[in-house]
Amino acid sequence: MPVNYKSYIAKPAFPLFLVLLLSISFPSQKIFAQSVIYKTDGTTLKAYRLTKAGQTRSYKLSDDPDAPFLNIRRSEMDSVRYEDGSMERFFSNIMLPETETPRVKMRKNLIGINLWPVFYGDIEILYERRIGKHLGFKNNFLFRRSDSNAYGNYYETVDYTINSGLNYYFLESDLYRLGVGAAYNFGQYEYVVNEYTEVYDPYTDYYYTDYTPSSEKRTTGTVVLNGSVTAKIHDRLYITFELDVPLYNHPPADVIFKTEFAINF
Repeated sequence: MPVNYKSYIAKPAFPLFLVLLLSISFPSQKIFAQSVIYKTDGTTLKAYRLTKAGQTRSYKLSDDPDAPFLNIRRSEMDSVRYEDGSMERFFSNIMLPETETPRVKMRKNLIGINLWPVFYGDIEILYERRIGKHLGFKNNFLFRRSDSNAYGNYYETVDYTINSGLNYYFLESDLYRLGVGAAYNFGQYEYVVNEYTEVYDPYTDYYYTDYTPSSEKRTTGTVVLNGSVTAKIHDRLYITFELDVPLYNHPPADVIFKTEFAINF
C-alpha cells in the first residue's frame, strides 16, 4: 500500500505554522503598542500607556507593569502619534513627519545675503555662528558698489556698514525658529549738511536765516534691537525675516526690514 507523504507532512506542518505565526505576531504587537511623542525641541520620545487628555500627560518608558509613570506638559509636545495610528497635533502640524525618520537638523553656520540692498546697488553679506544651545553670533557686512546719495533712503546713503551682535532663539524646531537680539551697527553714511547764514532784507529791515545744503560723509554707529523669524526652505536653505529698530534716535535711525537667504553648513 503506497504511503501518502503529502498528508503525513501537511498534518504536523499546519500546527507548527500556527505556532510560528503566533510567536511572530506577539512580539510585533509588543513593538507597535507604543506612542511616539514629537517634542517642541525637535526630539522624539517613545511612550507606553500615554494618556490622551489634560494639560499634563502621563506615560511609561516601557511596557513593564511595574514601571513608574512619568509626566510631560502639553506645551512640551508638538504632536503625538498614538499606538493605534491616530495623530494629535498641538502646533498646526509643524513637526510631525509621516515616518520616524529623523529630519536634517540645523547645523552651526549660516552664510547668505540680504535681498533688499541689491535693488539699490548694494551688497549685504551675513554670517552667523551658533555658540550655544539657543545663542547665535551674527555679523552683517554691507557695502555700496556705486556713489552714495545723501538725499536717498538708508541703502542709498550708506557707503558701508558692519553689524555685529547676539541673537537669542527662544523657540526652535527642525523647520523654523523665532528669535530676538541686539547688535551694534557701525558704518559710513552720506549726510545732508546745511550751512546757515544771516541775511539782511533792506525792504523789511529784518534779518532772516538762510541755508545752503551740502553733503559730507560721516562715520557713526548705533545700537539696534531686532526680532526675526527663520524658516527652512530646503535641507540646507533657510529664509529669515528680520526687523531692526535703532535704540538711539540719531543717525542712522532708520527702521530696517531684512529678507535674508542663507545656506546652512
